[in-house]
Amino acid sequence: MVKTKGATAKLFGGGEISVVSNTLEGAETMFERAAKALLRAQMCTSCGICAEKCPRRAIVIKDGLRIDPERCNSCGMCEGSCMVVHYYDKMITTDSKSART
Repeated sequence: MVKTKGATAKLFGGGEISVVSNTLEGAETMFERAAKALLRAQMCTSCGICAEKCPRRAIVIKDGLRIDPERCNSCGMCEGSCMVVHYYDKMITTDSKSART
C-alpha cells in the first residue's frame, strides 16, 4: 500500500492495482506511479542503478528489489533511473490512456 496526501494505492499479488483519490488527476497520477512500482518490482533486472541513485540508501538488490519504507521518502530518483520504467510509456499507449476517461 502507498499513501500520499490525496491518494492511496494498493498493489495486489496478482498484479491488480486499486487507487482511491479525491480527484481524477490524482487517481491517474497515483495509478501511473503504482504501475511503475509494480513493473520495477516484477521486471527488475538487478542492475543496481536505482540503488546507486537513491540518496537515502533505501534500496537493496538482494533476492529482488527491496525498499526500506523507513528510509524511503518517495523522491523518485530510483524511478527516474530505472530502465524498466523507461519502457512504461511504450507499454501504455495514448489510446489506452484515453480509453480510461
